Amino acid sequence: MVSSNAGRRVLLRARLCRIIVSMIAVSVLSFSAEALELSVEIKSGAVVPSGPIRLKDVAYVACDSPEILTGSSSAILRPSGNTITPEDVVTALTQAGIGGVSLRLVMADNVPFRRENDIERWLRNYSGWTGALEVESDGFPQGGRLVPPDSLYPGAKAINLRFDVAGAEQIYPARLRWLLPAVVADSYLRKGVYIKNTDLAIAAIEVRRNRKYYDDPKDLVGMTVERDMAKGDPFTVRITEEPELIRTGDLIRLLYRSGSLLVSTSGRAMDRGALGDRIKVRNDRTRKIVFGIVTGPGTVEVSE
Repeated sequence: MVSSNAGRRVLLRARLCRIIVSMIAVSVLSFSAEALELSVEIKSGAVVPSGPIRLKDVAYVACDSPEILTGSSSAILRPSGNTITPEDVVTALTQAGIGGVSLRLVMADNVPFRRENDIERWLRNYSGWTGALEVESDGFPQGGRLVPPDSLYPGAKAINLRFDVAGAEQIYPARLRWLLPAVVADSYLRKGVYIKNTDLAIAAIEVRRNRKYYDDPKDLVGMTVERDMAKGDPFTVRITEEPELIRTGDLIRLLYRSGSLLVSTSGRAMDRGALGDRIKVRNDRTRKIVFGIVTGPGTVEVSE
């Protein structure tokens, strides 16, 4: 829980300088050397949909604990008006039950954000999008009625919006930015490395079509990355892979299951595989090549 002294310390810093970098004690444990650091950075100009504002909708959130990262990023902000203050952040974390960490807060003393406008809300609901949608255009007609587009898919970069103005149709080109909180890299990651809990953060990202993003950091720990990643790059299923438990040529343990009977023997992997993969193996005793499921490090189960 955030102490009253800690809250006053944050507010004092906010009054003294435009940009603050503060360490806030959110429990008695936060003064110990073992306390985890929770880092929150908020910049101005975020667009948020109607409804509750989560911290991850407007902030870059990082913590070495996936559980604290998930819980803190989902904390609900309740700002007064269209600006967020350090006190709003501290209050949100307190109400979310975040404790046992030191908070590093990087933000201005008042950070403006924008609620979606009527056109953005209409298009977001029409497309079924659950995140935020930012529509950029040179302007729209006053009093015009938006005509439903023939199709609108999340991730589309642009659209020609049609308006019915006094019975005449007018077309206005618009640029679209589809925003969604997702797990991102908190540091540079080289291709092939295993993902650790210290490599993860959550932030709102611009979504591309036909991409599946991660929203739970726990799902990524232990996976490998298939290409180099810069800080802030979002993790997608295209660039992550379950870690290989078996490589081609490895000496492995073969388990043969037949009903309640389980027989173990040695074998050789003919393929590589992660947990749950179906790979080709060779039984060292019979020299027979069979297929089995990777059930653990160096272990393949064959059903007969």
